[in-house]
Amino acid sequence: MRRRDLTIGLAFAAAVGPMRAQESNRTFRLGISAGAGTTREQPRWLGFFDELGKAGLIEGKNLIVDWRFVGSRSEEIAASIAEQVPLAPDALITGPLVVAAVQAATRTIPILCISDDMVANGLVSPLARPEGNLTGISILASELDGKS
Repeated sequence: MRRRDLTIGLAFAAAVGPMRAQESNRTFRLGISAGAGTTREQPRWLGFFDELGKAGLIEGKNLIVDWRFVGSRSEEIAASIAEQVPLAPDALITGPLVVAAVQAATRTIPILCISDDMVANGLVSPLARPEGNLTGISILASELDGKS
């Protein structure tokens, strides 16, 4: 399992944790846009859902996960996101290749992403003037990451 994938799970659990305490009978909805060929059984997702479970978010019990597997063509990506946004998920998790399309589709749903440098890539504004609905992790030294 990659640390980055685990960290996104922890970030989502931390973001939803305070809401969960106030709304114990609520079902949360999570949208995931993943690359074609991705499966729920991959180690990165198993670790992700394990961390959510530790925070009390269990798929099928109080968590609905809407998966979208997208290719690399922009029209496929746009169509997939157009299906997902109207479902009003509590958060959307996406990768760096899809995040710009997700940002264009919604300015209200929180978006979680991992990218090399979100500020340099123009995905987020600098910390001095934060705005928008994208959060996540910027890997500023991706060459130091372990192989997956």
